[in-house]
Amino acid sequence: MLLNTHISEYHDLIVDGKQFDNVRGIKGFYLPVPKLNSIIFVTDEKDYSITFHVYNLGTRQDIPIRSPSSLFGRTIGLPPPKESVDVDAHGNIVLITDTGATDYPTKEIVVLDLSRKAVVKKGLLYFDGAGNSMGEHDYQPPQ
Repeated sequence: MLLNTHISEYHDLIVDGKQFDNVRGIKGFYLPVPKLNSIIFVTDEKDYSITFHVYNLGTRQDIPIRSPSSLFGRTIGLPPPKESVDVDAHGNIVLITDTGATDYPTKEIVVLDLSRKAVVKKGLLYFDGAGNSMGEHDYQPPQ
């Protein structure tokens, strides 16, 4: 696997010789996906939508998943980490982004189904000032 990044007015990421333009994040631009021998990164599209890219390092296959929007990917590479990636019991990729709110912290959650190549869940988790969960608001992503 070859990873190469270039920094200019926009960021591009080269993975195994394939170039991806308008990649979100700073320095690194991707996060590992546990248990799947993959990385994930996000590109901003010209129509203001985004694409989640799940790139399998073993098969060298890119699985692009379009979405109208998400916060995920904007702060990849910045400390402290505000984004995390996990895989649930069904093999779905779970992306969590800390929105940075301080009075009433929220986290965006996005669930990607690789077999359907789709966002299957989006929502916000709400917390009080002490970090206790106050609930969740799910909204149905467009199909």
